[in-house]
Amino acid sequence: MILDSKVRKILFKVVLGLLLVGVIFSFSMPVLALDPPPGEVQEELKDLPSELEAKGRIASVVNWLLGIAATVAVLLIVISGIRYIVSAGNQQEIDDAKKTITYAVIGLVITILAIVIVNVIIRIIGD
Repeated sequence: MILDSKVRKILFKVVLGLLLVGVIFSFSMPVLALDPPPGEVQEELKDLPSELEAKGRIASVVNWLLGIAATVAVLLIVISGIRYIVSAGNQQEIDDAKKTITYAVIGLVITILAIVIVNVIIRIIGD
């Protein structure tokens, strides 16, 4: 089935919009969980430290940024997969989609390794 360019553009925008909505909701879920617990549990939690140490803050920021990089890599893989599917036999688009998938997978692997390395270093320094 060959899709014309208008249908491909609309399909691309719809899929991209749905992915962005999913990403926005996934980032907002921790915020929704910040309501203080009722009753006795709240009394027990007041003794816990409210601030992270500097190492913990740095680790949180780095992990957050690396999470964004991993999310972008996964989005690129999905978008390139869609481009590959709707390429309709156009060899140039197929090659571009394959290259983008390859580079996005390499970026995702590097990002995952960076997350592991950062967390190992933080644990070593933290001890």
